[in-house]
Amino acid sequence: MSTKFSVSSPVTQSREAVESLITYLTGTAPVEMPATYRVSGDVALVRSKDGKAYYTVTTRGCSCPAATYHPGTACKHRRAAFPPAEVESIKPRFDEPFRPYTDD
Repeated sequence: MSTKFSVSSPVTQSREAVESLITYLTGTAPVEMPATYRVSGDVALVRSKDGKAYYTVTTRGCSCPAATYHPGTACKHRRAAFPPAEVESIKPRFDEPFRPYTDD
């Protein structure tokens, strides 16, 4: 696995590389490796399911295999690191009874 960190084309990082990065940035070694580590506002490292690697995730892509096989679709790592903003729905609210509008 590569230890090169690239934002333009995300590269999967080894657990050891991420541990070294966290130690370098914080000054102390992590007691427990986090599931998600935010490097900057638009770059995060998300642990793989087996815990042996971290996927580099940006707002535009991810280094996981799912992102490669399904381009244009946000993978679970991207959704975990950058949850979709809550957008106000155009659907009617159902906490009040629906009454059709009549122009009498």
